[in-house]
Amino acid sequence: RSRRSPTSDREQPSSLRRRRNLPEKSLKHSTSPTLDTDAYTPPIAVVLAAGEGSRLEQTRKGTPKPALKLLGLSLAERTITAFTAAGIQRFIVVLGHEADQVRAHYEQIAIRRHCDIDFVIAEDWKLGNGASGLAAAEKLNDAPFLLTMSDHLIASSLIERILLVRPERGEISL
Repeated sequence: RSRRSPTSDREQPSSLRRRRNLPEKSLKHSTSPTLDTDAYTPPIAVVLAAGEGSRLEQTRKGTPKPALKLLGLSLAERTITAFTAAGIQRFIVVLGHEADQVRAHYEQIAIRRHCDIDFVIAEDWKLGNGASGLAAAEKLNDAPFLLTMSDHLIASSLIERILLVRPERGEISL
């Protein structure tokens, strides 16, 4: 009768078993590359907050989607909190629908979270996320940036991993 070691395939999470079977080339991003912190400037996070939130219309009851609360924090504040925890302190929030209310909400978040939030209006916000994203282009001045939506919940650890690999000029990380 043989005993299984604690590292046997059956006892490891499936994600670890799959990772071991990947070619070495696929693992290059799972290591921790050394960053030249003297030359490194954390990118700006562009937050798309221009949409109507029509899928949540019955839940919203007049509250802009970014200001909807989930377990005591608004969707917008959860997003900002995750990015600030990962070291991002500068944000461009793209506004559209209910722009004044959404701006006021983010201004309060900036005060509470001690971060820098700038705003841009997407005049064509009804055309969708692409048009909203383009509205931030002028403020970015070709600076590297992370793109997120005001209502997408993301772990700060994932943001940190994305920041480990800096794409070359003209490239993107997904």
